[in-house]
Amino acid sequence: SITARRRRPPIAQSSAEAELGGIHRGALFGIYVQNVWKERFDEMLPLRLRTDSAAGKAIAVRRGVGRVRHLDIRQLTIQQLATAKRLQLLKVPGGENIADIGTKVLSAHVMNYVLEKLGVQRRPEALPAPTRS
Repeated sequence: SITARRRRPPIAQSSAEAELGGIHRGALFGIYVQNVWKERFDEMLPLRLRTDSAAGKAIAVRRGVGRVRHLDIRQLTIQQLATAKRLQLLKVPGGENIADIGTKVLSAHVMNYVLEKLGVQRRPEALPAPTRS
């Protein structure tokens, strides 16, 4: 009998390839939501993916593999969806990308901006007082 196996995602060979993988996962989920909404309400929702990766966005909106060495069929699917206007890819400045929280070290200013965008409210009185050692 054939059993379904979960395949681990391949290791990205570049940061652009890693960002493209994130775009791919977001697009698949967005297309799923679009399809469910269309079936239920007979209305097509717009799908806008935001990325701070210029290289990932460039690969996703071009046609074909170009000079990219490790592109696979999943990423070509994103190109097809973008060409068909099924999704729109938007560039977000790196300092305004709320998806960066928890992925890298952020300055206090950027962290406060991201938390505010996410609707997180901080209560300074609830924080313990700093101790000196």
